[in-house]
Amino acid sequence: DSVEVTGKSCCFPAGTKITMANGCKKNIEDVKIGDSVLSYNPTLKKYSSWTVKNLGSPVHEVLDINNGLLRLTCDHPIYLKKKDGRVGWGAIDPTLATDACRLRKPILPVDVGDSVLISNNRWVEITKITHPAGVVQTYNIVSYIGKHTYFANDVLVFEEYPRVWTVN
Repeated sequence: DSVEVTGKSCCFPAGTKITMANGCKKNIEDVKIGDSVLSYNPTLKKYSSWTVKNLGSPVHEVLDINNGLLRLTCDHPIYLKKKDGRVGWGAIDPTLATDACRLRKPILPVDVGDSVLISNNRWVEITKITHPAGVVQTYNIVSYIGKHTYFANDVLVFEEYPRVWTVN
């Protein structure tokens, strides 16, 4: 049996640095099935790790936050503090993020002036969101559990939770 992943996909372009469980950083395109990535629970303020079970590499348009702090698809959830103080998962397009990651909490819209949580437990303000023209090769990592976080370019992000079918 093989596994097919379908549906929306939350992705990052090549060169995005993923923090591994041992603390080193690896380009997302070099992450392999079986690798362990660093995870963080912002509610419990606790680090852990999880094992990559599948990889994706679709072609997508990406957006850029703060001139390269993070480039991502519009549906990828990132941990966010809104200007009004609310904290939670947000995405540039919350509707698509709900479908792609199936988070059970409301997903906040990401706006200039909000802040993202980075790996040293600091908040970095979003000062600019741009939409470079065209599509690029992107990548994603999946556990199939749909409740894990990881750090992409030191920004706390939520994993994709794709629809999965076993194909005979």
